[in-house]
Amino acid sequence: MSTREEGKTLRRKKIVKAARLLMQNSGESGFSMRALAIEANVSIATPYNLFGSKDQVLSSVLEDDLEQYCSELGQNSTDELQVFFDAVTLTTKLYASESTFYRAILGAVHLEGTDKYLASYRGPRHVMWKNMVKQAVLAEYLIPEIEADAFAINLRHGFL
Repeated sequence: MSTREEGKTLRRKKIVKAARLLMQNSGESGFSMRALAIEANVSIATPYNLFGSKDQVLSSVLEDDLEQYCSELGQNSTDELQVFFDAVTLTTKLYASESTFYRAILGAVHLEGTDKYLASYRGPRHVMWKNMVKQAVLAEYLIPEIEADAFAINLRHGFL
């Protein structure tokens, strides 16, 4: 990776981290791009140049959060059945420690009445749950006849 690309990657990470911090502090996803640039210590044009829009910044926040969640979940789980219980524990811990951030995320996804964040929130999380179900079936903790999609949807709804 070139030095220029490394710089872009670092600035992207700073902006995503700043967006998360703004959401944690305010409890809303409605921050301005100017406030984001100030928080990330970049020029006002940088978030637009690297992401294109605020929607893309928020989608990147969702992606980053899911990556962190899956990473931590993978470190803690001992087997394909325990992972479901670990997911409950980890989710409870995260929501308790960053409740304002998660209220902002859930508000943006479910309460604002738009589909723009819903797809980037539901899709990857559905895939995560579906893969967990498939792994549990392969490990013979769940019966092979189980419908992975339906079970994953029910798990996701249970968490909400």
